[in-house]
Amino acid sequence: MAEEQEDAHRNVRGKAKLAFLGRVRVGKLPVSFRDGVAIGPNSTELSTLAGRLGRDANLLPFHFLKWQLVDIDYKNRVIMEIKQHFDFTDECNKYVLKQLNAAWKDEKADLKREYFIPFATREDRIANRPDKVPEDQWTVLVEYWENPKTLEKVGKNILNRKRHKIMHTGGSKSFMKHAVEKKIQSEMHLWAHQQLG
Repeated sequence: MAEEQEDAHRNVRGKAKLAFLGRVRVGKLPVSFRDGVAIGPNSTELSTLAGRLGRDANLLPFHFLKWQLVDIDYKNRVIMEIKQHFDFTDECNKYVLKQLNAAWKDEKADLKREYFIPFATREDRIANRPDKVPEDQWTVLVEYWENPKTLEKVGKNILNRKRHKIMHTGGSKSFMKHAVEKKIQSEMHLWAHQQLG
């Protein structure tokens, strides 16, 4: 309840409702892939579900400091959960893992911004743990974020981010998805002109 009030106050979108899952009567939603990117009418729903599950500390624990260190069993369990709702081949797991990785990292960044940075002491940070993160995972994150080596890396990353010139202005679609859609449009345009003559 407090989280919903906080979200309303900050004017953010909030959690994805996943309403589309209720519309699936029989079978699974088919997802097409091209050049390693999900395309078609169900690709957005796939990304939405992956984003929601990637932010769940019970499914993909946050005490792993890097995505590469997250045990493969956790990752496979989440992929199997997604495959209960979507039909795609195992070759497309790489795309789903990228979506999960992005959501997992984004959630950790959000947690740091909302529950770590506003507090000055370790005691306050531990005491103000978000409800959705288990205590043991939160303690590991706080210790990591307070580590001098981590703080040094953060300083370098802030400088690098300030040098960033090209901003993503394509909305919720990734650069790759825009590129694949443009490629498909070009191919369709070329095909149509070849048919005419």
